[in-house]
Amino acid sequence: LHYMSIAASIVLLVSLGYWYQQEQQRIEMRDQLVASLDESDTNSSRLEAIYEIEDQFADEEEDEKILHAFFKILKADSDANSKIAVIDALLKFPDNKMVRNELIDALGNETEPLVQLKLIKSVAVLREQRAKAPLKKIIEDEESLPLVKGNASDLLAMLNQ
Repeated sequence: LHYMSIAASIVLLVSLGYWYQQEQQRIEMRDQLVASLDESDTNSSRLEAIYEIEDQFADEEEDEKILHAFFKILKADSDANSKIAVIDALLKFPDNKMVRNELIDALGNETEPLVQLKLIKSVAVLREQRAKAPLKKIIEDEESLPLVKGNASDLLAMLNQ
């Protein structure tokens, strides 16, 4: 019985060591991908990193480091494709309050029509009442395209029901 408990302890230690090593590799890969979002010289390499993160970490809980990197793209990136990819990735966490807040903030600040439309559709899926003010801002903005204004109006009407 004594030898069996020693053997079980050894198996447990080996298993924990293996798990720890796997976890460290996962964290290292995540950090490299997040760093590549900041360091990417081209829109296509940034887009590739976004999709790689989404694929590698799709079944996991929200990772704050990844979320903050995505929020940074949503706020500061000039590429509409990167922003749309980030919005799709963020929508996988509809119950995360931070994600909801960032999407609403982006809706109020975004000027690119394609991204505005994606944000409007996203807020519609979330049925987020706090989006009313940014929607009104889009509707009242003379620079907004008629298609964007129409979608914003439709969503505002739905939220007011």
